[in-house]
Amino acid sequence: MGKFGVTIDGFRRKSYNEILSDLQARAKEVFGDNINLSNTSFLGMWLQNEAWEIAELWELAEDVYFSPFVDTSEGSSLDGAGKYITIARKPAQKSRGTITIEGKEGTSIPRGFRISDEKIEKVFETIESMVIGNDGIVSIPIISISPRSDMNVGPYFITKAVNPIPGIDNIYNKESTINGANTETDREFRQRYYRSISRGGSSTRDAVEAALLDMDNVVDAFVIENDTMEYKGSIPPKSLYSLVEGGEAINIAKTILKSKAGGIRAYGEKEVEVEDSKGISHIIGFSRPTKKDIYVKLSIKRDKGYPGDNVVTRAVMNYIGGEDEDGIFHKGLKLGEDVVVSKIMSSVMCLNGIKDIQVEISTDKESWQSGNIENDIKEIAKTSYDKVVINYVE
Repeated sequence: MGKFGVTIDGFRRKSYNEILSDLQARAKEVFGDNINLSNTSFLGMWLQNEAWEIAELWELAEDVYFSPFVDTSEGSSLDGAGKYITIARKPAQKSRGTITIEGKEGTSIPRGFRISDEKIEKVFETIESMVIGNDGIVSIPIISISPRSDMNVGPYFITKAVNPIPGIDNIYNKESTINGANTETDREFRQRYYRSISRGGSSTRDAVEAALLDMDNVVDAFVIENDTMEYKGSIPPKSLYSLVEGGEAINIAKTILKSKAGGIRAYGEKEVEVEDSKGISHIIGFSRPTKKDIYVKLSIKRDKGYPGDNVVTRAVMNYIGGEDEDGIFHKGLKLGEDVVVSKIMSSVMCLNGIKDIQVEISTDKESWQSGNIENDIKEIAKTSYDKVVINYVE
């Protein structure tokens, strides 16, 4: 193998300076050592332009070399790498909820009736046709037009009919809309890839866990196996204990039933009855993790260009996870991951306009600490915009 390109140590890209040096040496061989190759000479400038173009080709070759590998590929190349173990990037998901409509009895609300906020920036539509009853009110399930996380909106955010219908007096959503999600990022996809390597397996603990991780709206999942004839803690003999954050209960139960081995109990605090392909009912159990509320106190020394408290709060929530003031849910930490103070600091310090920062965290808003908060596998740390307090120091 040569010195550059594909070598025994991997791909070695030729740099711009190395290319220019080779071109200048070749020019001297052809035109003689006395040829003018200065930065201001015609030939010197021409060789520099050629070296720049060739360097870009070397960068392209390097990208092609790394594109099949999960650790180094990006975008669609990473999607292709996921096919090795038959997983695909999770697409953006639409937000769902319920709209309440008040009006004249007998007014028909068609499927596809569109409603939105006052500025018509976030539009939803009904997914069923219904009629206002004799009490003058009807509740209809809705789904967002656009699939993304910021379509998860808070209560009483949806108040306007995009195309009004006679007989409607009032529109509002009593509860937040949920399940809207952005397309899975490269980082999230890589993490799931390594935890889904056993997806092609059959009826193993790893295969059940990989199947759960592959579900839409599942933030994280962890499966514990008890293959003994004795209780392992609270887990019965010959059973699987699935801990799942996110996702709908019925879909989780169906996934567990489909991927677990026959005769093995699916144990958990939450039980759902589902039918198999033969119409036989099974009780499938799984559990939800214990959410540990995290309070964060930031003491910030501001500089010119400070982006504002909302941006800082969102940076904290992007690391820990939770719902921000706009109703956007940030996935954040996984099951059992510790809350690391230095990572909170780095999440904020990467923003412009911050000279220095001190961070304290708490689980009860009373006892504060500058050290990390540890979690076990059955716990998941989350915060919210009202649990992040920002103070300024000079």
